Amino acid sequence: MNYSITTKNIFYVLKEMLLLAGISLIALIALYLYICEEDPELFLFITLLLFITNVAVNILPVLLLYFNYEKVNDGVTLTLEKERILVNDKSILLDEIKNIKIYATHQHFSGNNGVTSLPYNDYFYYMVVVTNKEEKIHLTSLLGYNLDKDIKKIYPNIRIENVIKSYPII
Repeated sequence: MNYSITTKNIFYVLKEMLLLAGISLIALIALYLYICEEDPELFLFITLLLFITNVAVNILPVLLLYFNYEKVNDGVTLTLEKERILVNDKSILLDEIKNIKIYATHQHFSGNNGVTSLPYNDYFYYMVVVTNKEEKIHLTSLLGYNLDKDIKKIYPNIRIENVIKSYPII
């Protein structure tokens, strides 16, 4: 199985943020049509409040994680084979892997997502593959959303540890 950063993967991790930004824009248009003519100062206040809240809660955390992950895995091609993992041209045999730690939010591990979840809770996670020589290789969800599940399924004998991190930045 091959993994790399693709437009599809990028859209997948950003889709909830884009959806919430779209809903906010529609709400602003509705507010404009309803309030603007009667009280333009109230409209500007509500617009500023919604904009600041949307940026602080929905957009900024997602973009920080996205750029952090993209910097780490830009140009990385991952191939999962039966007896080894290939990261670009580097081959790692399974018996050379000490463990794999998956850093993600509680929502990612539990699958409990919904209205109260932040846009990054389920979509952003990263893994650290630690070799017997203590070399660390970082793999992010930008390579593929189901990468963690695929690794668990393909390599059931590798020690994998889930680490809950409220904001999984590398």
